[in-house]
Amino acid sequence: MNPNKDYYFVKVEKTHEDTITLNGKELFLDSSYNDMKHARQYGTVVGVPRGLSMGKKRDIKKGDKVYCHHFLVSEENRVNFIEQDNVYKIFFESIYARVRNGKLKMVGQWNFVKQKIEDESNYITKSGIYLKSEAEDEELYGYVEHMNDELKSWGVKKGDEVIFSKNSEYDMLIEGEKLLRMRNFDILAKVS
Repeated sequence: MNPNKDYYFVKVEKTHEDTITLNGKELFLDSSYNDMKHARQYGTVVGVPRGLSMGKKRDIKKGDKVYCHHFLVSEENRVNFIEQDNVYKIFFESIYARVRNGKLKMVGQWNFVKQKIEDESNYITKSGIYLKSEAEDEELYGYVEHMNDELKSWGVKKGDEVIFSKNSEYDMLIEGEKLLRMRNFDILAKVS
């Protein structure tokens, strides 16, 4: 069954990231205190729309793994009329990237940026004494990890250092790596 215009159907294994592994043991995490922070943000496409509004195009097919907004698994997005469990509808603009054959590709205006961390000379003395327990994020600076075609056309390459706008740094776990999700207009400048 195909969804109506502008929506994809996505199946998730579970609705929340509710387990952690510590010293080789799997522990249950009570995700209810911050439900959306722990919401599953990826799944497998099981239904593609018949079409998209305004001539938009997305290179997303059945079987692709997609990374989405955390609203993916909200109850109002649950699809109850399909004979599978844990299927949700998601608006096409809320899909950030797709993975096919092990390769991640950004869709729409979305990009993933790796947070820049302060240089260790700022918190470790020359004699090796730590002045604080860990490095801090360098606010509003990062390195481009995955970008859409438009950002590439602007001359930005993987690994380029960029400055981004305040409150655009929405972190996600992407293929095992913590990255920041942001749109093209959130990336203000390339550091040269």
